Amino acid sequence: MHKNYLCPITGREIISYLDEGYSGACRLQYKDRKGKRDSAISLSVKEAERAARWAIQQNKGGYIQASLYPTTAKFEYSKAESWLFST
Repeated sequence: MHKNYLCPITGREIISYLDEGYSGACRLQYKDRKGKRDSAISLSVKEAERAARWAIQQNKGGYIQASLYPTTAKFEYSKAESWLFST
């Protein structure tokens, strides 16, 4: 399932590939202005969504795009703050 929604803070689009009701680990993929992509694995949808909102804020992450994907990979970050302060 593919769903786009606007970040309530920035008005920028966040793209979600998560099925309705999904509650597992998430891969947050983000892209900068030069087109460079990177990703991080979050423990939960809630924390991945928080990190996505921060990623696309100019004064925090500074990225231009954020996407969320389901994953079975081992999570790297249990809290969005951990990701934010590691970038």
